[in-house]
Amino acid sequence: LDELQEELKYEPKIALTAGKDPIAFYKRFLKFVDYLEEKGKMFLEINEKNSKDVTNLFSGLSIVKIQKDFSSLDRFLLIQK
Repeated sequence: LDELQEELKYEPKIALTAGKDPIAFYKRFLKFVDYLEEKGKMFLEINEKNSKDVTNLFSGLSIVKIQKDFSSLDRFLLIQK
């Protein structure tokens, strides 16, 4: 983590490391999908390296869309019930 960009050094280590399961954080959100109202939306910031796995995790929902950031990397996941 010493080679991080200066603007990321304030982030807690847990926010920057994936651990054994790189999509474990997103699996926690699955239980909250039931609380969304019909056509309710959830936005998640994602890592471009895990975008397909995270998208597959939420694939049972009506809309799962990935939005790119200004560097054209997969960055945001839109989930709609």
